Amino acid sequence: MSTSNTSNLEPGEKLRKLVGEDPINGWDKAWQKSVTPWDRGNVQPPLRDLLLSSDIDWPRAGRALVPGCGRGYDPIFIATTLGLDTLAIDISPTAIKAANDSLLAQTPLTDSKGRVAFRDADFFTLAASHSEQFDIVYDYTFFVAILPERRVEWGAEMNKLVKKGGYLITLVYPLGIPEEHMDGPPFRAEPEHYLEPLGAGWEKVFDKIPEVSFEANKGRERMIPSPQDTSRLPVRLQDMTRGTPLRLGLSHLTRKPATSARRLLHISPPCASAATLSSALDSTITHGTVPVQKPPRSTQKPSRSTQKSLRSTQKKQQKEALFEQLELEFSRSKPSYNRVWSTYMDLLHTVGARHIPLDVHERVLRACTPSTEQLRVSTAQRIRLRAESKNSQQLESRLQTVINSIETAGKTPTLEDYHVILAHHAAVGNHAGAVQLYRELVEKKGFEPQPKTYGLILQAAAHRLTLPCAPAQKPKYVQQTTAVCRDVLTEMWGRDVPVSPVNLDLAMRILKESTEEEAFTQFMRIGYGIDLDYPDRSPVEVLERQSILSIHPDQVVEKSVTEPQPFSTAALNTAIDTLGRFGNVSKLIQTFEVLTKPLPVQASRHFSHEFDEEDDDFGIANPASTPVYRAPHAAPNTTTYNLLIKHISRAGHAALARHYLQEAMYVDRVVDRAMRSNMRLLPGGIPAPHNAVNKGTIISVFGLANREKDMQLMRWVGWVARQTLRRKQNDLAWYSAVAEQVPPRNTSPAEHATPPTDTTPSSSPPPAPTDAVSQDTPAIDEAAAIFSVDLDATSTPPPPPVKTLDLSFHIQLLQRDINQLSPLCQDIEEIIARSTQRVKERLGRRVWAGKDVFFLHKKQREMVPRTTWSELVHFKDLELTEEPPRNRRRQTRNQKPRDTPSLPEHSTISTSASADRA
Repeated sequence: MSTSNTSNLEPGEKLRKLVGEDPINGWDKAWQKSVTPWDRGNVQPPLRDLLLSSDIDWPRAGRALVPGCGRGYDPIFIATTLGLDTLAIDISPTAIKAANDSLLAQTPLTDSKGRVAFRDADFFTLAASHSEQFDIVYDYTFFVAILPERRVEWGAEMNKLVKKGGYLITLVYPLGIPEEHMDGPPFRAEPEHYLEPLGAGWEKVFDKIPEVSFEANKGRERMIPSPQDTSRLPVRLQDMTRGTPLRLGLSHLTRKPATSARRLLHISPPCASAATLSSALDSTITHGTVPVQKPPRSTQKPSRSTQKSLRSTQKKQQKEALFEQLELEFSRSKPSYNRVWSTYMDLLHTVGARHIPLDVHERVLRACTPSTEQLRVSTAQRIRLRAESKNSQQLESRLQTVINSIETAGKTPTLEDYHVILAHHAAVGNHAGAVQLYRELVEKKGFEPQPKTYGLILQAAAHRLTLPCAPAQKPKYVQQTTAVCRDVLTEMWGRDVPVSPVNLDLAMRILKESTEEEAFTQFMRIGYGIDLDYPDRSPVEVLERQSILSIHPDQVVEKSVTEPQPFSTAALNTAIDTLGRFGNVSKLIQTFEVLTKPLPVQASRHFSHEFDEEDDDFGIANPASTPVYRAPHAAPNTTTYNLLIKHISRAGHAALARHYLQEAMYVDRVVDRAMRSNMRLLPGGIPAPHNAVNKGTIISVFGLANREKDMQLMRWVGWVARQTLRRKQNDLAWYSAVAEQVPPRNTSPAEHATPPTDTTPSSSPPPAPTDAVSQDTPAIDEAAAIFSVDLDATSTPPPPPVKTLDLSFHIQLLQRDINQLSPLCQDIEEIIARSTQRVKERLGRRVWAGKDVFFLHKKQREMVPRTTWSELVHFKDLELTEEPPRNRRRQTRNQKPRDTPSLPEHSTISTSASADRA
């Protein structure tokens, strides 16, 4: 445990800090330090009122259990009032010792039949046989103290511990905590949170608002916003499948209702029942007693007909109240998903699924779980904190319950209803669950998938890659999501489902993390109609589909053939980056050259068929009847050249890296000259430039030269950097002067215009960000981009507007490039000087050792005298005034300091001058 000071914190903050640092021993340390804000010093007044009332016929013999008993006020009251042998357990030995030593010793149980035993034990390891089950289990502050992930275990243990005919009493605490509040203890708890872990088969037999409580609790208790909660009626739930039905009662923690609402009890034959009270904890400790108010006992018993009529009226009123409650929640801008689910469960078990309209089921299906944004954020937080939660499974079970209720009512859920469940899987990154549900929809339900169906599966897979995970688990998730993406693309192609731009974007985000080149090749073939093996020809699959349409047009009426999406510059950049990651430089260069510089349409007329061997068998095709194929293409931009040069440099191809850097410089000058000409000639909007040489274009090539110690390439890159910097400075001066003369005008960054004819219009959303473009983008931003797409959009969007020149923004970009290139030029000069000096020193050691040196201009090795070598490499002579330190001998204590010998007049030491700048 940390030794940090917690004296200045509130009791609740101190408790959360202690338990957060050590979940096992933190509770005992809290008792040791008296950090017990739940300890009120007396019996809870709501419990006292319940046990002393005559509303329920409590058992007077048997056993009771109180988990998380603390000092044991409540267990002793249960034993003394009902005469039950009460077992009180707590995980803190300090609390148990305090209960045994002080409280139990001061409160002898001589007048009662029940006994109390305090034990240091864990509730979740408390195994009970059939004979050791309990007649009453009382839970107060225990449910809210455990982690929400363990509430399912809590329900399982309660089902094991409660005896047939026994009661489970839960004091619900605390209500009103915001849903986004995740810190604890105490953790957020609502009445419906008790129902889900316990499962079906419990019945509410008592529902009471505490009328008497500690004085310190007044004003701190919370009221349910819905007014129907103050008149809530008991509900009988369906029997459990394990045979003997159990019954549970839950209530809301509210203030005393403004109007006196009549509350009715459900009295049934002896069975496992439960009564639930409500109360609130306070951060201060208050001691005292509260008077007990006993309701008068009724002496007259109504007749059977009266009881039947009363129950019918109650059921009708309850049904109307529950429907009104649901409508009230639906009318809110952000309905509480827990209140929607609680009301729906009450309605379901009151009137049955057949008597609930279909639209109510569907609205509950979409409102009984948190929003996609909330699920996404909470899932990332839990995984980051390594707190694997079962909350996702519980929420998924809600959705499945609604689907089952629709089928029970004799209705058929629509595909949009199942899309809600797929969206839940996508929000939590459960790609395996999404694939399993898809198979069930196709194989068992017989649904025809839509593009949105596949989009939700791809969304789940893409989201899984953005969630935190251990580095050792990353390859496994990449392999699984890549397989899912490949199967989805194959399934869409086989079913003739149009590949929407959104689905292409999601698939691209998945495949960019993969190392499977075959999967990416398939994606490009299906999505854009580009065969990376033959990028200048149409894929075979596309040709087959086109031939079917041309030969048998009547056979393809119901299904639309999947048409490739238009190729965009953003898709080109992602393709270049992905191929570069694979390390296939030849395919990378081929793809860039073909997709950015397509052949003209007339080129197919000049293709020679003289060397085609198949012409002898099939003859030469008629050019007039052969459809002209124009390969998809897009114009490269700055990012395209930066990615291309980066991957070529990483592969170690110096000649190719130098070639494309020189090409980028040429394109930069061509674009700048065209823009200057347009500024003089065109009166309207001028297209914004998309190509420019910057630091990212140059640094990759220089890194390659530095790694290979290629001095010639290093000097050339240094010249490129200086040349680019000088041009940027001249451009900045010229455009600044133009900006001073041109009056400012309100122009939008992008105005609609006709796209250039040599570029296929972009239709897909921007692809996944790459490392070269966005290195500092956090994972949560990428996840937000995944869920910001519109999965319902199936048609190709219109071409994006062409950006027009914003002169002030262009000047800012020039200034940014200058600020980045200036230090880069200095670094390049220093690195070249240091590398040159190291070469001179290495060769100089050969000359001083009497070895030959290879001269490039003579193409042979020669012996060089030291003086000649010093003149060639521009070493300068430095006369010594004292002996160099490395020549000084270590003097012992017995040796006298010796005089420095005089050096000959001609003795010199060669030392390096500044680096050769030539």
